[in-house]
Amino acid sequence: MRKIKMFLIFSFLIAFSFNFTATEAYACSCAAPGSPTEELNMSTAVFSGKVIKIVDPNKDAEIQSSADLLEVQLKVKETWKGVDETIVTLYTARESASCGFNFTLNEEYLVYANKSDGALHVNLCSRTAPLIAATSDLEELGAGEEPTVIVEVDQSDGKKENIVAKSEDDHSNILLIFSILGLIIIAISLYAIIKKKRNQ
Repeated sequence: MRKIKMFLIFSFLIAFSFNFTATEAYACSCAAPGSPTEELNMSTAVFSGKVIKIVDPNKDAEIQSSADLLEVQLKVKETWKGVDETIVTLYTARESASCGFNFTLNEEYLVYANKSDGALHVNLCSRTAPLIAATSDLEELGAGEEPTVIVEVDQSDGKKENIVAKSEDDHSNILLIFSILGLIIIAISLYAIIKKKRNQ
């Protein structure tokens, strides 16, 4: 009985260590961004806008990665650099573990984006932030301009595609639950085998 207890304690320690290590290993790591002016100079586009659509192309895929790209569409309010259109589409990783920025539908943001493979991308390492929390940036950037190129919004299947990405905590919790369930099953099986041998 003592061996079984020791085995269970050891197994739970391994499970918790595994989950902690997995979370840390895939955490986003980056240098702190520069000042608003420095980031303005280094970014391809800087603008403020409201999120009107979040599309997850891999939402039905059996295998998903925290690095999968989400397509985020914003209605531009004010622009400082690189954006003339009223509607802008950009991309970010699904989860913060891969430095993805967590956009929320219908919220306004100040966005610092860079172009990669012909498209604008945003990550957690930039000065991108909710507009309500970007007061100091707005003061340093000064007045922006209104976009001049009007783009029509495609609402044909917007409701079906508006998906907010899951947080990395959801995946960590699921992994923890399955680890514990697996250990319980193993422990019960071992206990049954040992008991059967003793009865023989």
